[in-house]
Amino acid sequence: MNVVIGGEMITKKNIFFYDEVDNKIVPDSLFVQTGFSNELFSMSGVYINTFFTVMRSDKYFKKYKYILEPNINTKQIETLIKIEELILNSIDRPNLAKIYRLKDQLASLSILVFDCVDVLNNKHKSCVINLMLKISGVWITENDCGITFKFFHIND
Repeated sequence: MNVVIGGEMITKKNIFFYDEVDNKIVPDSLFVQTGFSNELFSMSGVYINTFFTVMRSDKYFKKYKYILEPNINTKQIETLIKIEELILNSIDRPNLAKIYRLKDQLASLSILVFDCVDVLNNKHKSCVINLMLKISGVWITENDCGITFKFFHIND
């Protein structure tokens, strides 16, 4: 079971970072796991409940690419972009260039979802989908840093 929180709950005081370790995915880089804590609980990683209005979906191997409705998802997109910026600005690495991959993906009005459930039953009609955004941490290279994230379906 995962606990998901609303994006509005995330503030700078709720985000913390674990010790950096060698990144097992990207050579010659580090990984810093991100956590969330408030007066009720703490968790490793940050799990955010999100809703998007989707126009269509395309299957890519074990992923689905959802094309978002323009204008309808603006507030949700802005909230998630602010969270990415907050996390990257909170890590103590002012000399590194920030790479905003979540922002780039959302700006394209599409998202990749990493499981094998297509919740968009009718390919020609919009619907609202409930997703979890998992932010695992921050990757760091000699010159850059960015968050590690994935979207997953939430079963109702």
